[in-house]
Amino acid sequence: MARYILIEPSDLAYAAGFFDGEGCVSAQTVKTQYGVWYYPGVQVAQKYGNILRWHQEKWGGNILTKPTYEKWSLASKAAREFLADIQPYLKCKKAQVDFVLEHAKPSLTLEQCETLKELKRKESYGTIYTS
Repeated sequence: MARYILIEPSDLAYAAGFFDGEGCVSAQTVKTQYGVWYYPGVQVAQKYGNILRWHQEKWGGNILTKPTYEKWSLASKAAREFLADIQPYLKCKKAQVDFVLEHAKPSLTLEQCETLKELKRKESYGTIYTS
């Protein structure tokens, strides 16, 4: 999705903090006749979707509505653009996002997916980046 709106730095910082606490960086598997590809993805699930719709207005993506929660998701280029926007403000998921932005051009290898899983595991123990 081509984005034509300017997002204020305070909104970027808010989105980064929200994503640090509630979001998930992932690799989505796409199987084609030419092979298997792993594209970056982001997801955030919430019981109430108002803030997810705000994210959708700013960055696009899809919102899945279930009886007990809603989930906002982005994939591939849109996911990379969102992650690039919030990257300077991240405190908890910084290593995951840095890795995806460096390596997903546009997809990841299976080995890179394993590295991303390991980064997620390490950061789930509370690593905070203060730089």
